[in-house]
Amino acid sequence: KVLNIVTDSEGNERIVHVGKPAQAGYATQSKDPEFIEQLPSYSLPDYRFRTGTYRSFDVMGDSMTPTIEEGSRLICNFVEPSMWNTSIKNGEVYVVVTQNDIFVKRIDNSRRRKLSLFSDNPDYDSFLLDINEVKELWNVKLVIIDFDHHESPHHADKEENSVKYLQNIIETQGKQIEQLLKQLGQ
Repeated sequence: KVLNIVTDSEGNERIVHVGKPAQAGYATQSKDPEFIEQLPSYSLPDYRFRTGTYRSFDVMGDSMTPTIEEGSRLICNFVEPSMWNTSIKNGEVYVVVTQNDIFVKRIDNSRRRKLSLFSDNPDYDSFLLDINEVKELWNVKLVIIDFDHHESPHHADKEENSVKYLQNIIETQGKQIEQLLKQLGQ
C-alpha cells in the first residue's frame, strides 16, 4: 500500500490537512497523488512532528463528545498497516479511513482481524469493523480546539460539567461492557 505525502522545498514532510470539504473525497481518493497535493499542508514547530507521517482531520459530528468536540482539528500519526495487529492500543482514539468513510473512534483490538469502534458519546453504539476494510489508520496525538473567550475557567457550573462528564464516561463504559458481553455470548 502506498501513502502519498507532501514535502517542502527542502524535502521535509509536511502535515496534510483533510478539512471538512475534502473528507468526502479523501476516503476514495487518498491514493491519488494529485488529490493529496491539492490539500492544504503545513508544519508545526514542535519537535515531535518532525519525524513520522502526520495528517490532520477536522472533526464532524458529536460522536466523540465530550472528549472531542465538533470543529476540533486532530493531528494524527500514521500507523503502518504491517503494524496494525501489534500497534493498535486498546482504548486510544484513532481516525479510521475505510473505502467510503472516515471515523474518529476509540478502538478495541482484542478480536482477531476485527476492530471494535466506540464513541465517547453514549448516544452512539459501538460496532465491529473487519481489518480488511481499513485503508488507513491514524493515531490521534493532538487536538486543536477553538478558544471561547466567553467561558471563564471559574464558571459557576464547572463542577456540574465535571460531574456530567464523569457520568457520560461511566455510561459509555457500561455500554461498552454490555456490548463486549453480548459479543462474548454472556
